[in-house]
Amino acid sequence: MSKRGDAYSVDLREKVLGAIDDNGWTQEQGAEFFGIGVATVYRWERLRRETGNVTPRPHAGGQPRKVKPEHETALRQLVDEKNDRTLAELRKELSARTGLLVSQSAVWGALARLGLTLKKRR
Repeated sequence: MSKRGDAYSVDLREKVLGAIDDNGWTQEQGAEFFGIGVATVYRWERLRRETGNVTPRPHAGGQPRKVKPEHETALRQLVDEKNDRTLAELRKELSARTGLLVSQSAVWGALARLGLTLKKRR
């Protein structure tokens, strides 16, 4: 069916809940019949109860990025100066230059957005 994160169609949501309602099925029976997760059926029922329909809610957007464009410029300079730094080293140097305290995963994400990879010489 759908990969995690992909929204199921409104049509499918309505079919599943309609079949449960029309046939007197449990959520488990409806989920099994349509090959979807039981928790998904419960979420759709809650959504229908709260909003009156099963249209997916909009994505909230998540947290704003901590590594801003001006930090990315400094990060690119760090990589250009010495391209075999580790993530930990880049994080430390970025903090020293800009005062920005972020996780290694934030540095990794910024590198990815810049199209930079960390390839080490053997």
